[in-house]
Amino acid sequence: MPVRLLDKENQIKLTLEEEKLWRKYYHKNWTALNREKVREHSRNSHYKRFPTIREEKNRKRREVSKNRTLDKIIRDKRTTKNAQLRKKFGISLGEYEQMLVERNYVCDICGNPEKCENKTLAIDHEHSTGRIRGLLCQNCNVSLGHFKDSPVLLRAAATYLEKERRIQ
Repeated sequence: MPVRLLDKENQIKLTLEEEKLWRKYYHKNWTALNREKVREHSRNSHYKRFPTIREEKNRKRREVSKNRTLDKIIRDKRTTKNAQLRKKFGISLGEYEQMLVERNYVCDICGNPEKCENKTLAIDHEHSTGRIRGLLCQNCNVSLGHFKDSPVLLRAAATYLEKERRIQ
């Protein structure tokens, strides 16, 4: 246990909590009694004398913090995406990225890259079996959904559009 000297004859043993309180009290009183020393020390501190060093150090600290935050966000997004792909389709993020490369990052139906910002090609799958059919852009994926993935409805829609073109 720490020992505090009050004077040469008297000594008091303090617990850790009492020691912390005593130091806080002592520091507060010493600072109040020695304001000029504290101000002088503050004026002469290394960073006060060399502001460019302080600014450079702070800039580096902010940059490192920003990079760490961005790295963590990117890592977290990839981890989340990987978990979603595994749960929903049974494939890893690596397998999905390989599918993107094989298809040159374009939709299997329209042949265009994804137009929606911050979106990637959607995985088209057969709802009854879960079998993956391909990668589609947002428009084609939603369109197939509206036609309930029915080839009959899609053929009827195509026939309708072709008939309308012939009339014009």
